[in-house]
Amino acid sequence: MELHELDIWEIGTAQYVPMAEAGRFLKMRMSDLEGQIAAGRLELFKYQDRWFIELEALRLYAEKRRQGKLSAWDKIDVWRK
Repeated sequence: MELHELDIWEIGTAQYVPMAEAGRFLKMRMSDLEGQIAAGRLELFKYQDRWFIELEALRLYAEKRRQGKLSAWDKIDVWRK
């Protein structure tokens, strides 16, 4: 999945992606995504009773994952496969 295929919402001056879409983009279980959010690696934004992740933050996080620049704990979802 590519960034341009995501359901992107423009809220204010920033672009956001629904949390479920972010999980599919990262190919990550929802529980693992929630763990990354709880650890402060990604931030949630609530709008109209829905949770979003900022598109730019998601892109940067995905790039770090692809380049292998994350710690082993950040890659826990890969170990579970």
